[in-house]
Amino acid sequence: MRTFEWIRPQRASDRGAYTRSANEATPHHRVFDFLPERVAGCLLTQILDRQGDFRPLTGNRNFLRLPRPLALLPALSEQLLAILPAVQLRFGIDTTNREIELYLHAYNDGTRFGRHSDAQGGGNWRRRISCVYYLHRVPRAFEGGDLVVYDARGRAHAIRPEHNSVVFFRSHLIHEVRPVTCRSRTFADSRFSINVWIM
Repeated sequence: MRTFEWIRPQRASDRGAYTRSANEATPHHRVFDFLPERVAGCLLTQILDRQGDFRPLTGNRNFLRLPRPLALLPALSEQLLAILPAVQLRFGIDTTNREIELYLHAYNDGTRFGRHSDAQGGGNWRRRISCVYYLHRVPRAFEGGDLVVYDARGRAHAIRPEHNSVVFFRSHLIHEVRPVTCRSRTFADSRFSINVWIM
């Protein structure tokens, strides 16, 4: 199995990666070019090496998932900590005393995740901010897979998955992942995401 050659990333502000939503009324905060491309590529390579570890989920969430939470990855952690002050300001949520949970998901042909809230069920009520970091081959070999976040008025805000981008939103908001079409049905052509919950 390959291991990461972790490269200390530049701060996102130095690379011009910080981007606010064009409309501050939107319920999400998005950042492009979240990690240096070499780091993002290395991360994608390690995900592909772990294909055999993924397990299918059922019901309204029929994608693949690694069965156990991920350890907090160093490069991802650095960038999360760098942007959290802006996210905290954007959403008015204090993230000073935080816990972070990560899961790795893979969406291939026909997979989706129906409408749900990340703050419902069991101990999930502790989740305050949800974060989705996207990885996929370029050019993309799938279609669909938009994340749709519904604001407090029930209006839908569709977010296209873009390689090496990240989206933040409040965990209590209803959201879904629309169906993915992947004609090759090859694992490597999937829509990958690292889902992060800040509690």
